[in-house]
Formats: sequence, structure tokens, C-alpha cells
Amino acid sequence: GGTLAVTRLLAEDWPRPLTEARATFVADDGRTADTVVTGETAVLTLAEPFTDVGYSLRVAYVDVEGASTTSLAVDFEPTGVLRDDALRITQLTYAEAGWLFAWRWAVAADYREARWSVRDAGGDEVAGGEIPETASALEAPTLDLGRGPEFVWSGRSLVVVATDLCGRQRESSAVTPTIAGATLADGAAVVRWLAPAGDGVAATDFRVERLGEGAEPGVIVGRAAELPPAGVRDELVGVARRELCYRVVAEVRVESGATPATDLVDWASVTVCVERRPRVRLPTGFVPDGVSGLYRPSVGLLDGLAYRLEVYDRWGGRVYAGDDPTSGWDGTDGAGQPVPPGTYLAVVELRAGDGEVERFDEVLVLIR
Repeated sequence: GGTLAVTRLLAEDWPRPLTEARATFVADDGRTADTVVTGETAVLTLAEPFTDVGYSLRVAYVDVEGASTTSLAVDFEPTGVLRDDALRITQLTYAEAGWLFAWRWAVAADYREARWSVRDAGGDEVAGGEIPETASALEAPTLDLGRGPEFVWSGRSLVVVATDLCGRQRESSAVTPTIAGATLADGAAVVRWLAPAGDGVAATDFRVERLGEGAEPGVIVGRAAELPPAGVRDELVGVARRELCYRVVAEVRVESGATPATDLVDWASVTVCVERRPRVRLPTGFVPDGVSGLYRPSVGLLDGLAYRLEVYDRWGGRVYAGDDPTSGWDGTDGAGQPVPPGTYLAVVELRAGDGEVERFDEVLVLIR
């Protein structure tokens, strides 16, 4: 009967009263038609509707001072069905607060009963929740999944489900986040990752960040357009910390409707950490009258550990104890008297804050 579209005017934030709204239809073959819109919700009709080609609709507003603005275009198939009216997840990232996501309609559509769902490879829901009605799907709101760093994404993906203005249930494409892992190899940290995936999701760049500690700033230790087969190595030159934490941030472009999105959005992984073992080397010989005059183990990566060196004679008597890794044993006993040449046992204990103790020992020969 010539009825082409039902539109709802969302002009609540316009600062002045509107005096006129006019809908303009533009067919794919170049034909155009205008009609006046009245009321917040209006049925738009044309005497000669487009039934054989697709078309787009825009609504222009004029206020009491003559200022005007025009809505986004909404595209239709010849049958009147919205074209490219998909739901899109525009971001799935980890932040300090936990896993966050953002979503929107690809066109200016209304929605209700929206919810998010994390599903496994078999399609079963493992987590889900309602999306507040106050969230504006047009503004791609950022919402909290309520899941922390321990949440496992392997074999799982996120979708958004909502009901559109016509009562049809719509579902976004499934997407996955950036997932990172880190290992130690040959004195370096190696960071690998799985790229985010989903229809319309294209990762254009990855950066590997080593996070700082306390007030220490983080640093970018590598960039890549895609995952190198061997991962990205952090050689750790001059880095004294034992615990090293990394995250991988993907720069992602999300397709939105018929027009590719131009903005890049960061999708960050959960922080992953590796812990290096402390380095302790105990000499097997000692000459008190030699160059250094001290028996001192070579140690490194003691960050967060309490150090203690003890030396025992062959009968189990302790002849030295000290807590300073920059100092050592001078070859005397507790009374300050030189001990005789022979074999002794050196023991280094490293105590962590939780009380866990790691012990290193070595038999040494004292020569005079």
C-alpha cells in the first residue's frame, strides 16, 4: 500500500524545539522522494513505492532557529528488510577492572532484551548476563563481563543477542579476545599470542608490553603485524626483576555495516607473568690472603628475597654467618681467629616473603 518504513525520531538531546522533519528516500537507481514526518513515531508512505530496487532513508530536522541536522542513513533491500542491520561487538579487552566489551547496531536501529553470552565450541553457554536498557547501542557502550583474569577463553567466544524494533531476535558474530602466554628460554622471555577473531574483526598490529612495577613505567618490547613463529623475545638486558609481566595489545578494526570502520581500537590480553630463578654460584676454593680476601658467592636476581650465607667446618661447627650479599667470609671464626686450611661447607639460603626457602650449598677448600 505504499508504506515504506516506520521510523522513531530520537531528538531528545536537541537543544531547541523542532519545527519540521522531512524524510528523503534515495533509490539505488537514482530516484528520490520526500515526505514530511510528524510525531516522534511516524509511518512513512509514498504514492509510488520502490519495490524493485534497494533504497536508503535519511531524516532531516529543522529547529525553531532554522538550524538543521540530518540522521544517519538506513539502508533497505527491495523487500523493505533492513540492509546490514547486524549487531557488532566492537571491542573485547582486558582492563584493570576485568574483561570488558563494547557493542552496537550497524545501523540506527532500536533494540530490547539485549544480553551477552560466552559460549564454548559446542555452542553451550558458560557465562552470560543482561545488558542494561540504559546502555545506548548506538554509542557502543563499554560493559563489564564481571569476569577476572582467571576466566578461560580457550575454545570460547562472545556474542550479543538482542531483539530489534520489529520483534526479531538478532545475534552478533562470535568474537574472541587477544590471548597471550609467556615462557623463559635461554635467559630471555618469549611472548606468544593468539590473535582476536570474528567476522568483521581485523587485527592490524600487535605490540608486546612489559609492564612496570610500582611507579616504574612499562615498555614496549616488540611489535608485529602478525605472530612470528618464534614469538617475540625480550632479551632482558639490564633488567634485575625476577617476576616479569607482559600483555599483548592488538590494534583492531571492526567492520560496521557496509562501510569499513576507520578507527582502530585496542584489544588487550590478560597480563601473563614469568618468574626467573635467582642466580647463585658458590666458589669451590678460597685463599684468604688472595686478591679479594673474602669468600663471596656470585648472586643475582635477588629481588624480593632475603639472603643469608653460612659456612661450617667439617665437624658441623658454624664459623661464619652473614646477611649482606656484597660482603663475605674472611677465613676467620666467630672470635676473629684464622681457621686452619681444609674443607668447609658454604650454604646460601634465599627466603621469600611467604617464608619459602631455597637452599644452595657447595664444599670449598680453604688454602693458606
